[in-house]
Amino acid sequence: MGKLTQSACRVLGTGVLVLAGAWFLLLSGAGIANAQPASASASACDNIFTVFTQYNAMPSTSLKNTVAFFTAGLTKAEVGASPAVMSTVAAMLADLRADEATGKINRPKLVADGDAINAACAAEPAGAPATGGGSTAGVQYPALFGVGGAVLLAGIGVAGLALRRRPQHSPGQG
Repeated sequence: MGKLTQSACRVLGTGVLVLAGAWFLLLSGAGIANAQPASASASACDNIFTVFTQYNAMPSTSLKNTVAFFTAGLTKAEVGASPAVMSTVAAMLADLRADEATGKINRPKLVADGDAINAACAAEPAGAPATGGGSTAGVQYPALFGVGGAVLLAGIGVAGLALRRRPQHSPGQG
C-alpha cells in the first residue's frame, strides 16, 4: 500500500501543480483589453483643422497661392485619415483647382466642402470601442504570467522525476 500511496500522491501533486500553473497563466491574460484608441483619424482631422486655422490667420492672398497652400497643407494633413475624410478633402481640393481654372472662387461650394469635412471628422470614433478581456487582450499581469509559467514547469519537473524514479520492470516480470 505504501508504493500505491506514494504513486498516487506524486500523480495528484503533479496534477495540482500543472493545473495551478495553467490557472495562473489563464488569470494573467484576464482583464481589460489593451485596445488602442482610434487616434489616427482624429489626429488627421486635427491636422486638417490646423490647416484651416493657419489659412484664416494669413493675410489676403491670391487664388493661386490659396490653392497651393491648401493643396500642400491638406494633402499632408490627411495622411492616416479614414477614406471618408480623404474623399471629402479630395473633393475640396478638386473644387479649389476648378476655381483656380475659372479664376473665381465659388464660396458656397467651398463652404459646403468644409462642412462635409467637418461631418466626416465628426463621424470618426473618438476612441477605442469598449471591449472586454480575452485572448486578444494581451498579458495584463506579467507577474502572474511568470508565476504560472514557473508553477507549470515545476509540475512538469515533478512528473519527470516521478517517471524517472519508477522502478524498472524487466520484460519477463509482467
